[in-house]
Amino acid sequence: MLRIAAAAPLFLASHEFMSGVPLKLIGTADGVLLLLGLGTPIAAAVQVLIEGWLAFAGAPFNPDHGARALMGLALMMLGPGQYSVDARLYGRKRIELGR
Repeated sequence: MLRIAAAAPLFLASHEFMSGVPLKLIGTADGVLLLLGLGTPIAAAVQVLIEGWLAFAGAPFNPDHGARALMGLALMMLGPGQYSVDARLYGRKRIELGR
């Protein structure tokens, strides 16, 4: 659910807020990677950069983009999850804290 919530705004808002074809393509490609769970830490880092830039690019701070940047940061730290291409390719990574 976190991947979907993080990827959907990149599809919808990339064409609305980003100017220039390269930025729109980067936003759309990043949304696809996040949705599929392919290269999740890198794609989430790109989302943090995009949304952070959009949050501070306007005159007033935009809290919507700030929240999306925080979602990307959480996704970057949590990883792709069980139902992702990364989990199928590399397996699940499990961290066990002290026994």
